[in-house]
Amino acid sequence: QQLVDRGWSHARTTVVVTSFSAICAALGLFSLFAPLGLRLVADAAIPLVLVGYLLTPRLASRWAAAAAAPAPLRISADAERRDPRTAT
Repeated sequence: QQLVDRGWSHARTTVVVTSFSAICAALGLFSLFAPLGLRLVADAAIPLVLVGYLLTPRLASRWAAAAAAPAPLRISADAERRDPRTAT
């Protein structure tokens, strides 16, 4: 819901949430059949994926703010020559 409140479409939100769920499920399934060392890596990765999921609304706000920020104004040398205020 927080993603939709930040302007994301329901479809986009569904894809993101489903992706996080699928990644956790795949890691859990992998840990059922993997050797102990790889199982521990997969089991440790699940909380990291969950932290990413929980941070998604905050990151979405930052991405939206960065996208809405105006681009810096660039003035070319030609524009300066045509500007009557800079003409001598």
